[in-house]
Formats: sequence, C-alpha cells, structure tokens
Amino acid sequence: MTILDLKDTVNGGQGFVQIELEGNLETLFQVKNVEAFLEKNKEALPVAGSHWEQSKLKTIKGTGSCTIYHMSSMFVVLAQRLAKEGKDFDFDMIITNEDKNSSVGKQTTVLRGCNMDKILLAKFDTDSAALEEDFDFTFSDMDVLNTFKKPSYF
Repeated sequence: MTILDLKDTVNGGQGFVQIELEGNLETLFQVKNVEAFLEKNKEALPVAGSHWEQSKLKTIKGTGSCTIYHMSSMFVVLAQRLAKEGKDFDFDMIITNEDKNSSVGKQTTVLRGCNMDKILLAKFDTDSAALEEDFDFTFSDMDVLNTFKKPSYF
C-alpha cells in the first residue's frame, strides 16, 4: 500500500503570480490568493428507455477571483483611463505553484484575456492592519505551461 508523503503536498503560498498587461510583465507580489475555474454550461437531455437524465456540453466560461493587498495604484490608474476614455483593458495572468520541498515540481497556468468585473478605486478601514481588495474576473482562454509530476512512489 502506498502512503502519501506529506512533504510532497504543495504549499499554497509557494510560487508567484504575474500579469502581462499591455506588453509589460509584472509580478504581483501583493497577491493573497487566486482561484480560477472553467465553468461548464450544460443542457439536460432525456434519453428514451432510461431514467437517467444526461447532460450535453453547450459552452464553457472562464471565471476567477483574486484577493490582493491594496498597495498598488496600477488598477486604479487603468480604471481612470476606462472612466475618462472608455478604454477597457485585458491582461494575462500567469500562476505558478512551486514548492521546492515537494518532489512534484511546479505547475504554471496562464489565464488569457482576463477582464475584471469591478475595480476598487479607494478604501479606508481603521480596523484593518492590511488593506485588501477583492475582484472577480472572467477569462477567454487558458494554457498549461508546466504540470506537476507524480511522486516516484505512486
């Protein structure tokens, strides 16, 4: 029987997140967490002779959420451009999970065409030791550049 060696689990805080925005690649050191999902829009279809309802894929949609420490004006400046000039912006988000203590290596996922649903313009909170901002986003494509390896004992 094979037992998981816990050192091979990936520490969630190890790795980094970058965005490519208008030709510039920036590391988002202020990221607290990111999650991205591929949502499936399916249609339920009955099948003659069966009590089981089956589903057929119609479309897919990329959605995600991000929490960052509120310490950069990058998105506020882009929001101002959107408000004044009507010019929206998309970016690619590159998420790399890499725990050097794990034998599984690293996984790098690129979310392409990310577009924020809302942009925090200002925040003040006397109860907060570190200001945070949350935003949801959609994306229109994705690529996996690196994948985790199986531990040798699997």
